[in-house]
Amino acid sequence: MSENSDSVSAESRRNDSRAAGEDEDITVIDRQTGTATERQSVSDLVRNFGDSFHDVHKRDRSESGDSVPAGKRGARERGGGEPGRSPSVPSTRSLKESLDAAVDGLESRLMVSLSRELHDFRELLMAEIVKLNERVKDLEQHVEARDSVIDQLTDDLRRSRDEVSALQSRAEEAEINSRLPCLILSGGAMAPRHAPRLEPPLGAPP
Repeated sequence: MSENSDSVSAESRRNDSRAAGEDEDITVIDRQTGTATERQSVSDLVRNFGDSFHDVHKRDRSESGDSVPAGKRGARERGGGEPGRSPSVPSTRSLKESLDAAVDGLESRLMVSLSRELHDFRELLMAEIVKLNERVKDLEQHVEARDSVIDQLTDDLRRSRDEVSALQSRAEEAEINSRLPCLILSGGAMAPRHAPRLEPPLGAPP
């Protein structure tokens, strides 16, 4: 009777401690021998279970730290066998390569734009130079034509002066020739009426 009461009280104590969350020692009994082989608490069992689950989960993680099963890691691996990195966290090398590619693209676009602008500017300058050369040629031809006209006018003026001089000479000769008969016919009339008085010889008294 006392043994039954002791067993009942022990069972009730174990139930109370389990309800309160206290650690309970569990006796592992070998089914063949019926002897106790190991005593573990509930906290130890939970800890051991958590460690084993963590180890299994850790084995399934990829080399890069992604929580991906081992069978799916090959989808992220590169052609060279390197493990793939998470696309959300780019590496320093990939970022540098991206920046270098962007800078190279910008430089190439700038060079193409500058080359096009320089080519257009050169074509514009060449066209303006050609126009100026044509204008200069036209002006030179115009000046040459004017020079020829000026030379012709100069020659005409010189001939005109020569003709005027010849006409003046002929006019003077004609005037002289026209006066000669008058001088011959009217010689007395043209002589002075009173002859000048002769001066006394030199050395004579006045």
